[in-house]
Amino acid sequence: MKLGRGDLRLSFGVSGFYTHTGHEEDCPDIGPECSTATPPKPEWHDLGLTFLLFRIEAEYGITKWLSVDALGFIRTTDVSFQLQDFATRAPIEGMDIHHRSETITGPADPWLSAHAAHAFGRWTTGLRLGFTLPIGSTVADPFELGREGKPHEHIQYGTGTVDPIMGADVSVPAGRLTADAFTLARIALYENDQGYHAGQRVIGGAGAALPWRSFRFRLGLDLAYETAETWRGIVETEGNLGRTDLLVDTMAQWSFARNYAMGLSARVPVYTHAEGAELTIPAMVELSIERTLRF
Repeated sequence: MKLGRGDLRLSFGVSGFYTHTGHEEDCPDIGPECSTATPPKPEWHDLGLTFLLFRIEAEYGITKWLSVDALGFIRTTDVSFQLQDFATRAPIEGMDIHHRSETITGPADPWLSAHAAHAFGRWTTGLRLGFTLPIGSTVADPFELGREGKPHEHIQYGTGTVDPIMGADVSVPAGRLTADAFTLARIALYENDQGYHAGQRVIGGAGAALPWRSFRFRLGLDLAYETAETWRGIVETEGNLGRTDLLVDTMAQWSFARNYAMGLSARVPVYTHAEGAELTIPAMVELSIERTLRF
């Protein structure tokens, strides 16, 4: 739905997924007890993770070709942790400095951007420029704390830095279909006050949309790439070590009333290449609703 001058589009969405994972933990990472006369045996860290993301967006049309956009997020991560014997997978009683069962909720870094669009005959092109605000939570270096045998947290909802956003898009009608392509990058230029430097994130994709009565369907293919994060200039042995994902992107949108629309989308990974032990991500599903106020 194209915005005109003075129009305001409000959108709310909730997305999420669940995954189950685990990894081996050996000395010295187990903690201070590794220095005792009888060091502990290797452990298995069993983790169930539920991720939820609440998104709210407001886009305002300044002119027919220029709009500004504010995008905010609230994230929730629920962690179910069990410490197990590596050989038998039997539960082990005791504390662990790396993981714990917990639920963490808080804001992630919001985005502010401007989007300019221009038509060249049948083709419509767009350019997006913006930046993030360092609102989301950050943590002290978990790897340094782990080496010191101290409890620590790996989950953080922000980069602690102002990161530029750059993107471009193009679309063209082809019969009843509208073909489109896009690219979007979030560039972390420097490390935060904890020594964390987020990886660079780039996503691009192409697809086609088909309207049918009050519905709109879209099918596309996306490629997401992320470089490794660093702590004080060092790529650690865990965390985000870099990954590439190829995803099928599907969407169905229903315009159920004047200026109202409801959408259901799913992004399903069909190929993943990750450095180190990273999460296997199943389908990411989002339910959204939007309203456009026309003045």
